[in-house]
Order: sequence, then C-alpha cells, then structure tokens
Amino acid sequence: MAEALRREGHSVLTYDGRGHGDSDGLCTLGNNEDLDVAAAVESVNTIADRVVVVGASMGAIAALRYAADRDDIAGVVTVSCPARWRLHTMRTVLAAALTQTWPGRRFLERSVGVRVASTVPRLDSPEAVARRVTRPLAIVHGLADRFMPALEASRLHDQAPGRRRLDLVPAMGHAFHDAGTATIVAAVAWCFADPGT
Repeated sequence: MAEALRREGHSVLTYDGRGHGDSDGLCTLGNNEDLDVAAAVESVNTIADRVVVVGASMGAIAALRYAADRDDIAGVVTVSCPARWRLHTMRTVLAAALTQTWPGRRFLERSVGVRVASTVPRLDSPEAVARRVTRPLAIVHGLADRFMPALEASRLHDQAPGRRRLDLVPAMGHAFHDAGTATIVAAVAWCFADPGT
C-alpha cells in the first residue's frame, strides 16, 4: 500500500502502533491508538503541508478517532472499519477470544508479537465517532471481507455529516488487500482534491 501511494507521488509514513512490533506499550484495540496517529501526523507535518490519514481495521478505528473534531488534516481514509461493537462473524468471535482472554493475549504475544492490554474499556462506537468527523471521509471496504461485513461500511458512511465517499470493492478481503489498492489510492487523491482543505 505504501509503495502504491509513493508511486503516485505521496510521501508516506508507516509505523508500528503501540504494542505491535518494536513499539512499546500495549495495544488497546483502537482506544488509545489515536495518540499514535497524532504522533505520526505531528512528525509528517514537518515535511508536508497537508496530510491524509489512512488506517485499516483497528488502524481505521484509530484514524477515525484522530479525525474526529480535527481540522488539521486533509482527510481520512478508513479501510475495513467496523461501525458497531458487535461480533459479526465467527472470525470476530475468535478475535474477541484472542484479545479479551488471558490465554488469547498470551498466544498473540508469543505467536505474532502483539501485546494487548488486559483491560480495554469500550469507548464510543466508530459510527458515533464518524458523526464528529468534519474533514473528507473516504470509506473503503471489501465485499469479500469475511471478518467485517460490508454493511458496516454503509452504516459508517451514513453517519458522517461532511463530505464523504463509500467504495465497496468486489474482490477485496479484509484490511490492506491487493484488490483494494487502486481504490485506496484513489480515495487518498479524492481527500487531497477537496477544495476546502
């Protein structure tokens, strides 16, 4: 994804969120990750006049939380973002078991290097957060996503009050997926094209 954006002339910053890879701290499943997005935007602001924030899945929740009530970005692109706190599929049930139980969190840490906080409070749902986003919001979701149903993208889109777009990509699965790359790149360009930014 980063390489595709670079080919279009965009500068790109990627990072490990809290509790992932080389980053310290504990993953909070999107609750505090907006602070990671804030640090990234602050860093990028030293080299770029305008910034579009892009996040997938839990990263989409973080990007959306950052974009709420903010006017310092050109836009936000969410990919495979839930709208509600629900267990939609057996895969989301499995994800809940991995993140909300001690054995599951231990498995995640040992097998994939993700350290999840033992207590994660339930904050506003992404659809409630979307109601506060005034910057351009592009929502990209795969119709072949077996983790998060595409209906969630429509719900998110319907809640956003400002300039928004919804792209449902037929062959795209969950998160950053090859079938959705061109659509995500187009969504970033759409955010930058907004005359109000």
